[in-house]
Amino acid sequence: MRARTNARLWGRLPALGDFAVVCPGGMGRRLPLHSWGWRGQIDDLAHMPSILRGSRPWLRIDQQRVYAVGGSMGGQETLLLLGQHPGLLAGAVAFDSVTDFGLRYEQFARSPRGRTLQALARVEVGGTPRTDPQAFVLRSPTHWIHEVASSGVPLQ
Repeated sequence: MRARTNARLWGRLPALGDFAVVCPGGMGRRLPLHSWGWRGQIDDLAHMPSILRGSRPWLRIDQQRVYAVGGSMGGQETLLLLGQHPGLLAGAVAFDSVTDFGLRYEQFARSPRGRTLQALARVEVGGTPRTDPQAFVLRSPTHWIHEVASSGVPLQ
């Protein structure tokens, strides 16, 4: 989903509270909108507070109140963000998340657009779970489970 489409779904909610909602348009190693946990995308998410300060200097950000919420690929990236940058977040919510990207690649074959998704994943990752298993492992939150579990960050 494109960031602008996602932002429209929030409606006026951000105007009602003392918070900002940021819907970053993710970019993968090779593909827009299909980053599937690429390290560069996760690093961009980790730098989002400083990116916002640079682009919106009037915005005040309380570093102790930064949260991440995501579903599906966004949930995968929320978990990866927590695992790779455990001191950043005050809390995280991840639902319907990819946790083992190699397994998800295999499961794609059983879905209606599965072959297309597998082809996109091969382009983005640079291979398959068989030809480049480490690339799929690094995009899998299960690889970072110790860091997630020991982060002390509330996770739903």
